[in-house]
Amino acid sequence: MGTINTAREVWLVVAGADKAPALAAASHEINEAAVPASAVHGTEATRWIVDRAASTLL
Repeated sequence: MGTINTAREVWLVVAGADKAPALAAASHEINEAAVPASAVHGTEATRWIVDRAASTLL
């Protein structure tokens, strides 16, 4: 994640009900091995664009 985490902004797009468990896990704890997206962040901003189906477990 080193290169990604040096970006000023990082945008993550999550869509579909099948992504709901991974999104829920990423939002609760940083565990790069289990959920790589949980460790991603921008130096100034991290934006999550999530559809309704993916957000059902939040």
